[in-house]
Amino acid sequence: MNKLMRSFLGLALLAVLVSCGRSGPTAPQPIAGTLVFSEDKLPCDGDEYIYRQGISAGPAVPENALFAWRVETLSGELPQGWFADPEGWLWFRAPGADLEVSLAEEGPHRSIWTTRDSLSFDFASSEGKISNLVKKVDLRVKSTDSQINTYSSGFKSDRLIGSLINTAIEPGANTGTGIEFALREVIGDIYVDGLYADHFMFRLNILNKDLEVISEGVWHSSLEMADLRKVRLNATTDPALSENAHNQYTQFESYVVSRQGIEEATPQSVYFRVRGNFKPKALIYTQALAALGEHHYSVNPLEQLYYKELIPPAALHNNRSLWETDAGWEAINSPDLKLHLQWGYLGQYGSTNPPWSGMEGFIPGGPFDKEFNLCLDAVTKTNYHSQVAHFDLRLDGVPFPALPQFIQTAQITHHGKTWLRVPNFYEDSRRCILTGLADGEHVFEVCAVDLQSAVSDPVSVTINLAPFVHRTQRHGLLIVDDTRHSASMAPESYVDGFYDSVLPTDWGPLGHVDAQPEIGSALTVSPVLMQNYLAVIWHSDNPTSNINLPINVDPLEIYLNAGGAVIISAGANLYNALFSLRLEAHGFVSERFGIESLSDLGAVSNTWYSNVFFVRTEAKDNQFDMDLMIEDAFNPMVRLRQGLGLVTWFDPSLAAGCYHAFGCKPVDHPIYPPTQEQYNFYSSKHVGYQHGRMFVFGVPLSYLEPQDVEPALDVILQLLLNQDKLAGGRL
Repeated sequence: MNKLMRSFLGLALLAVLVSCGRSGPTAPQPIAGTLVFSEDKLPCDGDEYIYRQGISAGPAVPENALFAWRVETLSGELPQGWFADPEGWLWFRAPGADLEVSLAEEGPHRSIWTTRDSLSFDFASSEGKISNLVKKVDLRVKSTDSQINTYSSGFKSDRLIGSLINTAIEPGANTGTGIEFALREVIGDIYVDGLYADHFMFRLNILNKDLEVISEGVWHSSLEMADLRKVRLNATTDPALSENAHNQYTQFESYVVSRQGIEEATPQSVYFRVRGNFKPKALIYTQALAALGEHHYSVNPLEQLYYKELIPPAALHNNRSLWETDAGWEAINSPDLKLHLQWGYLGQYGSTNPPWSGMEGFIPGGPFDKEFNLCLDAVTKTNYHSQVAHFDLRLDGVPFPALPQFIQTAQITHHGKTWLRVPNFYEDSRRCILTGLADGEHVFEVCAVDLQSAVSDPVSVTINLAPFVHRTQRHGLLIVDDTRHSASMAPESYVDGFYDSVLPTDWGPLGHVDAQPEIGSALTVSPVLMQNYLAVIWHSDNPTSNINLPINVDPLEIYLNAGGAVIISAGANLYNALFSLRLEAHGFVSERFGIESLSDLGAVSNTWYSNVFFVRTEAKDNQFDMDLMIEDAFNPMVRLRQGLGLVTWFDPSLAAGCYHAFGCKPVDHPIYPPTQEQYNFYSSKHVGYQHGRMFVFGVPLSYLEPQDVEPALDVILQLLLNQDKLAGGRL
């Protein structure tokens, strides 16, 4: 035996001994029956190398046995210098035969039986790749009593191909009885074209508390699965996942088989403790509850869904959220309305990186947060390492329609109801756009079903699609209170009573809604409510508090576009809002306010102390001027300084109809008078103007004399409501 062969056999035996000595949950060896495989990479010049494959009958063979070998290669041709009979069994030189006669020649000098219990084959690379190698081996072992045993295996290698079990299951973690194992092949450092997975072999073993195998499972092929790289197991599959006894674990073990038949030598594994009583939690993502139609849309880039385009835009209109109510959500319906629904499960999205150990601190999120695709228990919020396999859907008391985007749907019954079951294959299994919905209340229900076949409790959302109310069918005036109470700047009882007293009831009853609660976030006002009224009076009477125009751009736009009329009453806070909105929602400010430039408006002052020059509004054609309430003013700074500075002024060019000019203190006023330059400037401005169906006041009306405001508002309402179309605006 030459020196190179002796070295190789020594390495092969060492590999076998090391392999046999491994400890842990598995001690895999590159052995099939009595076949033992080894491999090596021998460097050559440059990047070239020799790939050496070794095959051994192993130590557990009968004494004085004879061996017959058959090998299959990638190319279908035997390695150079080897010959075989018609059945593929390799020829060896018979004992005592003439060494000069080639094994390619027929004769008694050759036999398929040999005393050689190991073989070695070398394959040289070309441009770093191997074009041929042994992929399968057959071995016959003949004992001295002429009994023959046959062994067969694909070549087992950890250098040609390996695999990974892609799982977040930590060793020994608790799981449910439904798990998907994602398997991936890994290409090694011996490069062979087309060396990819044909399938994976897998089994389930049972381990004791010392991680020793006490029950070995049967190998199965992933070709039995719908996806050869995904093995889904639960309590009803073969093999089945069942709850572990005390101090026991389940081990999932797998290895890859290439398309050429080469097998991974060392199986991969993960072990865990199977538990019961886990159940998913279904979610309906109201953050993604959106609609788009003639009477429901967004023109406001500040709206959270404006740029999400859950529904494709229509001209200049984008989708937007629905309006939240105590009972659910609402929108104005139209024949072209499209409704976007999205659903999922607890753990699908999160707003923080989860600490994997026990999942403590994981904060569930919505569809615009990071996607984690964890399956958390509905009660404990524990990750039980399952997946949501299906969603069960209902709409308006019947199974959800089987939309074309859904695949392999079925109708099933649970919770006393019939549902449409939708497999959770991809994003369109978790979202849809509905059209043609009738006016009225709609109830959408969802259950999540995990790999255990455990069904979550149902969750639901109620959506009211209100019929459109034409302006000829509207009655009354809606007062929107966008004023937060302040005893000195906007006392609630006075402000509320003021608007009730100065607004006429000839148009119908007065309605009331708050846009500025005493505590908490500002509110949007639903156009579903607004469309019932002929006009909306929107007042924000504390000039130092924000007016909530930015979050109410869309409601006002929808209402105005449908023939509504709006009167706005605010102070210097209106300038601040319009300044911001002109940058964010320029189209709305331009169309509805007529403002094209920031030079069109300004704030007289941002404090109660400076530039307190406003004392009255001076109406066009003397149509009811309105004086600032000074002597009886609820605001002590107005009484003290005999004027108001927290006012928004407007350039006269904005007025397309009626207006109220800025009534300025005279320069000889005894208390904080303006300079002549200031008087000339402010006296040339307006504090109220009409644009289309809007009338905008830059002074809070509750700061004015009520007996002056009442007739002035009556004139303005007559102008806004008695014209079908007004210059400078649109219906």
